[in-house]
Amino acid sequence: MYASYWPASAMAATSTPAKAREILAPFVSGRFLDVQVQRIGEYQARNQEPWGQPVVHVTDVTLGPGFTASLHDCMDASRAGLADDGTHQLIPETLGSSDTHMAADLKRGRDGRWRITSIVQLDAPCNPDSFSS
Repeated sequence: MYASYWPASAMAATSTPAKAREILAPFVSGRFLDVQVQRIGEYQARNQEPWGQPVVHVTDVTLGPGFTASLHDCMDASRAGLADDGTHQLIPETLGSSDTHMAADLKRGRDGRWRITSIVQLDAPCNPDSFSS
């Protein structure tokens, strides 16, 4: 589910707010869904769109109390960033790195689906050599 969020978020980023919400709803919930739709509007206002696709490497998942979980991802974002939506050319300073350390919180809904309730990029890079593909 977490890995599927990333291509869905790229698709949502070029959609209307209502369509973006519909695309993201199977993957995210709560306030995080509202924040994602707001960010999409901000990118669109700056004439930016997703470029490329990050490669997810989930390194650990921890079950929490109730129906919650957290995960860490040593994402390879070295081929992902933002592009100008008119030229579709990468904006170089937005290119990610191969050691992007992401942390996500998830919650299981009444429908049995796990959804992301937050994602943050941690300051410290991760070690991409610490996992096997």
